[in-house]
Amino acid sequence: MKWPIEEHAITDLYLDDENIRIPEIGKAQDALIRDMFENENAFDLVKSFVQKKRTVS
Repeated sequence: MKWPIEEHAITDLYLDDENIRIPEIGKAQDALIRDMFENENAFDLVKSFVQKKRTVS
């Protein structure tokens, strides 16, 4: 099964502030995002999205 590809603006994405896998539970979106980049290698994840989009387009 091939999953459909959907495009969304980055402003449409939100982190679940009640997700138990996110250590900053209950924090504002900017604090969650900052923590993801500082401690969770979020840049590598974003880079992988861009690389996959280039191969799909």
